[in-house]
Amino acid sequence: MQLKLSTSLYYPITVTDLLKKTGDEVSQGDGLFSYTYRTTVTEGDGLGNKVDVVRTFPTRFESTVDGTLVAWKIRKGQVIEAPINIAEIDEPCAHEVQFGGMCANCGKDMTQ
Repeated sequence: MQLKLSTSLYYPITVTDLLKKTGDEVSQGDGLFSYTYRTTVTEGDGLGNKVDVVRTFPTRFESTVDGTLVAWKIRKGQVIEAPINIAEIDEPCAHEVQFGGMCANCGKDMTQ
């Protein structure tokens, strides 16, 4: 499965560190890579004045699936301007058939 970035991120983003290696097991919610983004925020100067300043914020991208990291499609230092495929993950089960909040194939609780 190709793991793709969301359209809701503040682009462009800069990849600062790959947190997993090829062959590592990943779980939903695990951090895959760290990145920074820049955005304009309004700050007060203590005197009642408001100033717009550009700030850089660090964060991390978390996996939305369980599986094994097969390959990275990004590298440290890369600037990403729009949603792209970032990694290939081999899922043991795609959980395609669900019933009552559980995967009908492997029995995983899908409500978590």
